[in-house]
Amino acid sequence: MRRALIDDIRKISGDSEGANHAVKRLRTTAWLDGACKLAACPSWPEFDKMYVERGRSRSNLGEKWRKGIVEPSRYSAEKLEDRLPGTLAVFDSPLWVLLENRPFSQSEVARIMSDYRPQKASDLPFFWLFPNDEVQWKQRRCAPTLSMRDTGGLVHRGDMWGFLALLWTMRYAEADGDQELHHLASEDMYRAMPMAIREPWLADHATTLFELTEAIRARRSYSFYLFDVDFDVIKRQATDPTYEPVREHRPWDARTGRFQEVEDPVLPAHVISGREWSLSAKSRPR
Repeated sequence: MRRALIDDIRKISGDSEGANHAVKRLRTTAWLDGACKLAACPSWPEFDKMYVERGRSRSNLGEKWRKGIVEPSRYSAEKLEDRLPGTLAVFDSPLWVLLENRPFSQSEVARIMSDYRPQKASDLPFFWLFPNDEVQWKQRRCAPTLSMRDTGGLVHRGDMWGFLALLWTMRYAEADGDQELHHLASEDMYRAMPMAIREPWLADHATTLFELTEAIRARRSYSFYLFDVDFDVIKRQATDPTYEPVREHRPWDARTGRFQEVEDPVLPAHVISGREWSLSAKSRPR
């Protein structure tokens, strides 16, 4: 388990739980907002009345959930699932634990998405096995993932599974101390983010997701300082119905003889030598 500087600061200050309050709050609000959209309720009060209060004496439980005063239990999520199938998958998503700003061991990270890893010999040599893989392959969006380092293929999936797998790879590399893989997965995680935040339950929480992923990336300074992220590009791509992460699926530009290019939200740092910096510093006006 590899600790970051922020972990030691929290240990000294005694604030070990406060860091993940934002993650718990996001899970609750995303779960409720997704359920409200699925139920096609025009407003939150109407959804609260129909699906949370359900004719019981008014307890303001729904409002307490939304404000983060009370954390909903899994039993409550299961009861909502009975009436709105599909909502429990949001509540149980591995996204929430992967966003926690704390150190993980390799074995702990491995368990988080073990349901989507090979379980028997016939599953090999695939590294990831997601529910919609066959559809993805038939659409020629991506090839089967054979290696943890095949991060580009996960971007091409253009779905939440690809984003989750990249976030998982980033956290695994952090636990393993693999700086190169952490950097690679971090960059592609942001390239996969536009398609992830198209999910109805996550669309209204893109800014919070970005802030949480930036905090996770900052746990490894190598990745944090070697590139910046243009979040405006991510938001534009998320709302652009013509955006396509797979190059071969984009329109062909007859003028250039190439497939249409898209903006890259990842902005690599320009690394210069100490001598170059020293010479440029001397040339600056004082």
